[in-house]
Amino acid sequence: MTVKSMISEMDELVKRMLKLIEEDADSFAKKAEMYYQKRPELIGLVEDFYRMYRSLAERYDHVTGDLRKNVPSDLLSASSCVSELISEDDSSALDSENELENLEEDSVEMLIERLKAEKDELAFEVRSKDETIGEMRKHLHELHMDHVDMIAGAEVARRRADEFRSRVEELEREVERKEEVIVEGAEEKREAIRQLCFSLEHYRNGYNRLRRVVIGQVMAT
Repeated sequence: MTVKSMISEMDELVKRMLKLIEEDADSFAKKAEMYYQKRPELIGLVEDFYRMYRSLAERYDHVTGDLRKNVPSDLLSASSCVSELISEDDSSALDSENELENLEEDSVEMLIERLKAEKDELAFEVRSKDETIGEMRKHLHELHMDHVDMIAGAEVARRRADEFRSRVEELEREVERKEEVIVEGAEEKREAIRQLCFSLEHYRNGYNRLRRVVIGQVMAT
């Protein structure tokens, strides 16, 4: 894989990771749920990204190693060619030597410049990817902390709900006790009313008997 294609693939990975992270959610709870659903995929993308990052770093080391190894051998090859030309034709040796040296120097300088440019490009890409990975890890950490806060809030809400439910049950029992007291009081009142009615009937009957006796006595006189 070439450096250019590797960088393009890393850019594509970054776009996929950002798409997963920045996807909208209707609520905080939904956002946390999406985070945990997509967390394995995000971790896999980050791992792929890190492997490509390591590959770029190894490519960078390889390029700099080639630079150290190839430049001296090219210079030695140039010297060998110059020696052969001098032995074959002494009259044109100096001119040929100068031309070859200039040619080899130009080639080496071009190689060095190209490798330096590629090294700088790789170093810039690595720094850029490092920053992107750092931002993504920070965002993932923030999502994780949001989820932790949501769990803590849910636990507080659950405890309050339990307290309210316990209070409601206690009030329901109190209402039942009050109803029983009211029913018992009503029964006692009904019994008192019945006794009063019996007493009134008793006194009414006594009054009527007494009245008849009095009327009878009056009429007899």
